[in-house]
Amino acid sequence: FLIPVGDAAQRIMAAIEQKKKQVVFPKRMKWLMASLGLLPNIVLNKIMSRKAKWMKND
Repeated sequence: FLIPVGDAAQRIMAAIEQKKKQVVFPKRMKWLMASLGLLPNIVLNKIMSRKAKWMKND
């Protein structure tokens, strides 16, 4: 989900100018975050726990 630095900077600056509390990009990441928000907490916690363990081993 990588985008060029200049593109990211423009999106962040636009969000700051619009006084947005949160900005998520690119669109694929936005949809992923929205999808995770629909999961029950117990399922989300299990997924995040596995991800945290996996990242700890890197």
